[in-house]
Amino acid sequence: MISTTKIIKEFRRIKAIDFIASSRIGTTGIGKTFEDNLGVIENCKKDPDFDGFEVKSQRFLAGSPITMFTKQFSSPKGANKILTSSFGNTDSTYAPLKNLHASMFTNKESIVYGRYKFTIKLNRREQKLFLEVRDLNSRILNNECYYTYEDLQAFKLKNTFIVWANRKRENGIEHFHFTHAKVFFSFSFDKLLDAIDNGAVQFDIRVGIFRTGEFIGKPHDHGNGFRLMKEAIPSLFDNVLDVE
Repeated sequence: MISTTKIIKEFRRIKAIDFIASSRIGTTGIGKTFEDNLGVIENCKKDPDFDGFEVKSQRFLAGSPITMFTKQFSSPKGANKILTSSFGNTDSTYAPLKNLHASMFTNKESIVYGRYKFTIKLNRREQKLFLEVRDLNSRILNNECYYTYEDLQAFKLKNTFIVWANRKRENGIEHFHFTHAKVFFSFSFDKLLDAIDNGAVQFDIRVGIFRTGEFIGKPHDHGNGFRLMKEAIPSLFDNVLDVE
């Protein structure tokens, strides 16, 4: 089991400092300030971490969803080509090529190009996540594309340490006093499935066409993305610790 001792000790050390001048102007200042005092080296290629934990501020829990992972359908082979051919929108510049951009959930239908209803559905008995396409009269047009649970289990959310802080401004500079934190660890795949069922996970299909470069005018599949509503992050872990 991962040890929380070191990061909790460091948090309490930083908390005892009282107010600290922000290391950066803007909404990311709180997180950068904590990381600097924690000794985390910022890396633009991935989120900073400390002793096995991703370090975040409470501001991280607001705003747009985060991309968890990108993965093609488990079956059938060439699923995105099949879907784009059948349900895509003809490109105005590169006809007869088609685009297919759609975002969908389990708890509501998404209207795509004014002609189709897209949704995703978990089948817990078969242990698969299906894409279902219906027409506007709710007649099923395609429900053959799916992910196996085995493929989805390749994703695991990192252990996460989230900090909260009081703020004040002195001489035009924002200052933070870190007051409490939460530690989230032991990611649960079953809880990820619950989040999908509850509509906290958005599934995106992003098939377009290259507009520039050597492949201009050719299909461009950006990959299918699974995006998580940030406020749902705490619900995906078996263990949560409050730190004062």
